[in-house]
Amino acid sequence: MTKQIKFIFIFVFILITVTPCCFAQKQDIKEDQVAIKSTHVFNLKPKYTADDLQIILEKFNELFIKLGHPECQYRLWENSEEKKQTRYLWESSWSSKSVYDEIHKNEEYRKLIREDFIGLRKMFQDHTYFQYHELPFSTALSP
Repeated sequence: MTKQIKFIFIFVFILITVTPCCFAQKQDIKEDQVAIKSTHVFNLKPKYTADDLQIILEKFNELFIKLGHPECQYRLWENSEEKKQTRYLWESSWSSKSVYDEIHKNEEYRKLIREDFIGLRKMFQDHTYFQYHELPFSTALSP
């Protein structure tokens, strides 16, 4: 083979193997595999404390572990600003829509909802709920 032909083969080989890595491609993630985060922003009615709420949320977190999903959890946050218009944020993390659906259809979870969730709602005032779906990053390799 001549030097030119060898050079062309090497160049084409490099072009074919390296080029796909140079362009960002969005991950092909199915809708039911996208992570979910939800938030409840609220104040507690005067007769309730954050400890009252934490006790109930911990029951749910223990169930998530029992169901094999320790990555899913409820967390309670308190606003640290001096002028607190909204004092608390309750965050829910779900590893995927399919896990969210699995847990929400589970009979033990539904029982906790019936027993404790209605009590939770009675604790809230000025309550706002948001749900977010993860936007996947590109899978491009770094040079």
